[in-house]
Amino acid sequence: MSAGFTTSETPSETSGASDSSHIWARLADVLCAPGTAFDAIKFQPARWKHSIVPLTLAIALSIIQALLIFSDPAVLQEIAVQREHALEKQVESGKLSRAQANRAGEVSERFVRPAFLKVVGSLKAVGVEALRWACVGLEIWALARWWFGVRLPLSKALEIAGLASVVLALGAIVSTLLILIRGTTLANLGPILLVTEPDPGRVRDLALSTLNVISLWYWVVIACGAGRFMEKPVSTLAAWLIGTWALFKFGSLLLIARMT
Repeated sequence: MSAGFTTSETPSETSGASDSSHIWARLADVLCAPGTAFDAIKFQPARWKHSIVPLTLAIALSIIQALLIFSDPAVLQEIAVQREHALEKQVESGKLSRAQANRAGEVSERFVRPAFLKVVGSLKAVGVEALRWACVGLEIWALARWWFGVRLPLSKALEIAGLASVVLALGAIVSTLLILIRGTTLANLGPILLVTEPDPGRVRDLALSTLNVISLWYWVVIACGAGRFMEKPVSTLAAWLIGTWALFKFGSLLLIARMT
């Protein structure tokens, strides 16, 4: 028989007292003391603003990131070089003739202009962050229900994923600064900083760029929240969540390696 999870309204909830002024304090707790933050909402009904506020913040900062980095000459040069290298590989492999590569280069040049990249980057920020929130929420819910036998409401699973998005918002600030400083889209707070000239076309450098502190921090916060609600060890949940994330990244890198 599976364990259940219930929520209850506190007097402060029914009295209609708004804690909107406390949302930023709660998000600060998620960053500094996630256990305290999730304990505070464990037995409360799910609140959508706990997802909407940090998710909107993460999306807004990611859009700002796209606008800034696609205005940077070094980043634009890196993109142009990668485009040229990709076409050159097509010519060397015999998939394209030199004339075809030249025509393809002229066509693709329209899609690497700063204005176009900013629009695509902004739309990607909205789509990626919203999809991540939904997928991670579903993963937490499925993990609780089918692996640990805990009937965690989907709304609470999405609330955990939403609150953890504040880590990604902070990560967007950090990565933007590092990208502008290093002049490469691979820059982040991780081992890729040790590479003198990272190359987006090199699988090794792509792999190093996935190993960053912000991503690990995000999954640990998710594990902390899920552990509080499921009453399971954080270490067990962190190992599961980080493991599945690592497998997904590894599969993505294998696909990239086959395509290149």
